[in-house]
Amino acid sequence: MSDEFIDPDEILDPDDPRLEGGDDLDQLSRRAVDAVVGLARRANALAGGVLLFVLVAVLVGYALGIAAFNAGWQTAWIIIGGFFAIVAIGSVITSMWRMRSVRKSADQLVDEVRGLISGNRDNERVVITTVESSEESSEVSAIQLSRNFFDMRTIVGSSVDSAQAVTSAVTAVTSFPLLMGIATLIGAVFLLLSPFFLIALAF
Repeated sequence: MSDEFIDPDEILDPDDPRLEGGDDLDQLSRRAVDAVVGLARRANALAGGVLLFVLVAVLVGYALGIAAFNAGWQTAWIIIGGFFAIVAIGSVITSMWRMRSVRKSADQLVDEVRGLISGNRDNERVVITTVESSEESSEVSAIQLSRNFFDMRTIVGSSVDSAQAVTSAVTAVTSFPLLMGIATLIGAVFLLLSPFFLIALAF
């Protein structure tokens, strides 16, 4: 899908009678999907950087912890530290996999979004508002931008079976900040523990 700039002024008002036309619904659907796919690209790039940080911080901290602890404490660290290491790395990989799925299902997303907004003014209004807010905040981070899509959850709540791609895309976008936050927090904890493990090894 194209990453071209969408002028908010070109988005039709939800009460505009022209939205009754199929061409306008198609255009709105494609613009909404373009916004989601564009966010998915940016989110994937950010997640790649977070993954690199988490891998280094977690693996180094985990290895130092194993070396620093003795006997029973070492076994406890292997289990507890290993669990949190898996959670941190798994959170980033899960997010990246979800974003990749969004990009691959772009055509299906267009069809499903069109089905959700066709004849439903409330859904049209949510989609239009989401696209406009995304364009107006296009310079902010991917995490901040993803928050613009939280309202999209309201239009897929009762249409999970008929809009599986949209449901997956909205889940991927809205869960992105939480997954990145979990991974970053755990990575930071491992990073902070590493100097203490080094001190323990020195003595």
